[in-house]
Amino acid sequence: MGCSSSTSVTVTDASNKNATKGNTFFIEVSGSGLPEVDGLYVPSQAKPKMSESGTMSTVGFWNGKMAWDRADGLAARNPSISYSDTYKAWRLSRLDGHLAYEFPTEADMPPTEGEWGVYKKGVAPAPKVVVHHYDPRVPCPKPNVVFVLGGPGAGKGTMCELAESQLGWTHLSAGDLLRAERKAGGPNAALIEEYISEGKIVPYEITVTLLKNAMENVTRT
Repeated sequence: MGCSSSTSVTVTDASNKNATKGNTFFIEVSGSGLPEVDGLYVPSQAKPKMSESGTMSTVGFWNGKMAWDRADGLAARNPSISYSDTYKAWRLSRLDGHLAYEFPTEADMPPTEGEWGVYKKGVAPAPKVVVHHYDPRVPCPKPNVVFVLGGPGAGKGTMCELAESQLGWTHLSAGDLLRAERKAGGPNAALIEEYISEGKIVPYEITVTLLKNAMENVTRT
């Protein structure tokens, strides 16, 4: 990973080059009117079978999109989170297999923004859905980090881009992360805006936290 804006960081992670092309995401559901629905969902291991729309599923996928089972294995229906080609919606089922919540969309992943709808067997409120790029139950392995330091115009960004394109490393820019956090309206967005607007250096606690979170995501993926 690398960081411009006075500091660049490069993390080398061999797993990036050998990442599987299957479903490697994890889904966390919380805040639903049916507490039994809340919890962690893992890439589906359901055996291939024909879907309601006549599409043959594969391990980790349903109707051509990724699908998930409950991590605790208590659900009667697997996958428990899947996409319906017939209704063009993501669906989330109860433990007994009846559908509880849905989100009409053709997005490739279960939506994390916007409000899920309460289906026939669901209970309001609809849950909040978070997509993890890694298994949150597993400790994060330590990444290999290369810091690229230098003044403005020294070529930090260029060196990191070369490392990314030629070595397969991941380049993280502190400046890019700060701007993304500001744009996303995160908890520190107003403070970041204030410091950047005044030409001041953003408190290191904020920058380090953003870098740490980004490194963890890259390393786990």
